[in-house]
Amino acid sequence: MLRVQTHLFHQWTLIAIRHEAEAWRMRGEAATADVATPDFAQLMSREFEAALVGICAVSFAIDALYSAAKEHIPIPPDLRKTWKDNGTPRHAQIFETLKRGFDLGEATSRWRESLEWLFDLRNEAVHFEGEPRDVVPHPTGVNVAVEQQHFSADSTTRAVTFLVELLRIFASQPNSKLADLVHWVQSMRPGLEVLADGFRPDHSADARSPVP
Repeated sequence: MLRVQTHLFHQWTLIAIRHEAEAWRMRGEAATADVATPDFAQLMSREFEAALVGICAVSFAIDALYSAAKEHIPIPPDLRKTWKDNGTPRHAQIFETLKRGFDLGEATSRWRESLEWLFDLRNEAVHFEGEPRDVVPHPTGVNVAVEQQHFSADSTTRAVTFLVELLRIFASQPNSKLADLVHWVQSMRPGLEVLADGFRPDHSADARSPVP
């Protein structure tokens, strides 16, 4: 019998990268559209949709990567019990696990903040409540629903950039004291590096400029 193992973080990373580029493409087209026309509203909606998928895909990629790596990172039983008893959020468990498995260095505090920010957005999308809220400014200069501010091209770039940094540290900085993890990273390194190298954002100045 043949057996294969699939790592969904690969597919989710590619989906995230594609949708990050799509969100900026819609932003660029919106920059040349009349804000009073249906075309502008449609382009804004398409940026929102691409960002929604892209940001969620980043969180799914990190979750899947964590699930694959955690088998090689020992976690004390008492800590696992504390997580269970306290209902520790998923992003906090991921951070504490990766902190033990990889040499994060100066990225440590940034990773904690980025994971919380990212998973808060994912939870907002997955457990959406849709309550009426005041409009807020969008990076284009127009007022939008809160969700369109949260899920924008800018936010997608932040999320994918974080994912790429995570992939690079996974590939290069495993805890040298964890032999099993080091061996696993060696087997995964080529794929991790290919994914990280696949993100080359090249967003025009027009796409980043506010709509008149």
